[in-house]
Amino acid sequence: MPREKLHKILQHLSDEEISDFKSRLMGQFKPGTKMVKLFKYLYKFYPDFDDEKALRRELVFRKVFGNETFNRSKLAEVGSRLIRQVERFLIDKEVEEIALLRDTLLCQTLKRRGADELFGLYYRKTSRAVSKKSILGREDYHALFKLTNQVSFHRSTEKFTSDYGQHLLDSSTQLDYYYLCNKLHIACEFVSSGVIITHDYPSNIVSILKKIIGEHTELPTVIRWYLDILYLFEKNDESLYWKLKSELLVENIPISKEEHYNFIGFLINYCNKAHRTNPNISLTTELAELYKFMVQEMLIIEDGYISSVNYHNLITILIAAKETGHAKEMLKLSKYLKPDEDKGNGALLAAALIDFAEKKYKATAQKLVQVKFKDLTYSLIARCLILKTYYELGEYTDVIREARNARRSIKTMDLSDGYIMANNNFFDFVSELSQSQKYNAPPAYVLSNTFNNYSPLVYREWCQQKLDEL
Repeated sequence: MPREKLHKILQHLSDEEISDFKSRLMGQFKPGTKMVKLFKYLYKFYPDFDDEKALRRELVFRKVFGNETFNRSKLAEVGSRLIRQVERFLIDKEVEEIALLRDTLLCQTLKRRGADELFGLYYRKTSRAVSKKSILGREDYHALFKLTNQVSFHRSTEKFTSDYGQHLLDSSTQLDYYYLCNKLHIACEFVSSGVIITHDYPSNIVSILKKIIGEHTELPTVIRWYLDILYLFEKNDESLYWKLKSELLVENIPISKEEHYNFIGFLINYCNKAHRTNPNISLTTELAELYKFMVQEMLIIEDGYISSVNYHNLITILIAAKETGHAKEMLKLSKYLKPDEDKGNGALLAAALIDFAEKKYKATAQKLVQVKFKDLTYSLIARCLILKTYYELGEYTDVIREARNARRSIKTMDLSDGYIMANNNFFDFVSELSQSQKYNAPPAYVLSNTFNNYSPLVYREWCQQKLDEL
């Protein structure tokens, strides 16, 4: 039985979903069927499936097949059939929850079955519903392209009418817009994330756009937003930032949550870049406002989950903006962390960050010793935080030891060279600070003279503050 795949796919069902799937399975198949027996037995071990003894193939086979002689292939065949049922259930859930996907699939299904009159009816209904939206996003252009394309090349479409030419033109236009949305999104990701590229990517995209839709065509709103993001980073034009913010920090924009999240993310990257150049509280407050909007609109929750990076960025920014009370409220978001084993770690680490901000260093240390270093984000944040905590507690020997361990550990992490260097510089500098405190070697004036050599450097403001205190 492909049990690893079966366990994993069942693990990723929520409590509500696995209950729905159980009801569906029991409704479609008799209780005595092998597949139902297998599911009912495995259901006892949801969601962890960590009882290795109870989940041995031989024991599972006996629960399903009774006293028959163990046969691995027979068990695998039943397991595969159960996997297919779960896959169908997940697809049905997706279609049920996303109206646009459901409608476009229905049009495609009617077309394939020759229900031409119904196809035309549902095509017009769906196209009108999408086109009425005040702002069309990437998914809308994709749906409109699929619909107009199906009409353009439908077997019953009269090819000698003026309508046929218009169908072709509409199909081409929607494809152009869908292509441009994706191409511009990638370009924005390039420039906002600081990825090094070997050619002038933004300008290249703009020239493509002009060729496709012309110099003087009025741009759709979403495409204009993407272009404004590119120009924001290329020209560092602050007025563009305020213009974009006024248009994007609006409730219920009729684009997908994913696309809305991406736009706010680009604004966050711009503020982060500005903050690295010129750290100040106004930029920190601006970042906090952007993150709070993402929480308010649930944009930060993607596919039912929040990434460990976003979760800890949110907590860290709120702390930096002197909003520890708000940060404590956000601890509840740890329930959205994935996988489940990270929920406890995420909540512990976030609570430790708040304790540190409130100068409760012993409480910080007590929480950090419980954090497991499985997740890359948790590992780096926790290691740096424990170094700062030991330093604040005056445990300089522990700082030197942990800095050495952290340097060894980061070698095994899949990180960019620049990020590794920034963290290693922090490990080295905090170790030097501790040696200066404990042994006066190097002396404080030497560290002050060499501080700028530690670049790039994470937690630079904290390091500067501790240096000034020597």
